[in-house]
Amino acid sequence: MATVKTGFGASKITPERGVLMAGYFEERRSTATHDDLYAKAMIFDDGETSAGILCCDLICLQKDEVVKIRDIVSKKNWHEGRKSDSMRHSHAHGTLYAEFPDR
Repeated sequence: MATVKTGFGASKITPERGVLMAGYFEERRSTATHDDLYAKAMIFDDGETSAGILCCDLICLQKDEVVKIRDIVSKKNWHEGRKSDSMRHSHAHGTLYAEFPDR
């Protein structure tokens, strides 16, 4: 039986006040923080195949942010030989669009 290595991580992605919020019919900006927002990841590797799950406390991920995430992952070789990928979000109403600064 193969050994499966796992890795877990979380990063706080709560933006500063005043960021445009999604999920409303008119423009609305954040005025306070009720709960922090996080990006959480799990990576699995059995030595032959690796897989990862990333979940962000956001209502959506813009295409340019997905491209940035895929670029970071490709530089880490976490998806070498992958056949497909999928991006998911928690679809939390009254939360924020993803706009990550270059790190």
